[in-house]
Amino acid sequence: MSIKKYNIWCEICGYTRITDGSAPEDKKLIEIKRGKVQLTLPKIDENGKTEEAKFFSQPKMFKCPKCGRGVRIKKVRQKNEEDNLT
Repeated sequence: MSIKKYNIWCEICGYTRITDGSAPEDKKLIEIKRGKVQLTLPKIDENGKTEEAKFFSQPKMFKCPKCGRGVRIKKVRQKNEEDNLT
């Protein structure tokens, strides 16, 4: 079982770091609060009851440790050990 690694990359200042989330610097990352996006409007069905609107959650964003802009953390793709054997 491999450890999941993540890439923190800021396009504005060029800050980049690959981490697994266990470093002390990772605990200091500040998350930017983001709300859910409304996909549909509430509707009234045949019985007169309202159907809830549908929402979707946005991906998490964090402040760049160097410049403070918002960055998304992406999962690093890794080769499986089985691929290396063949």
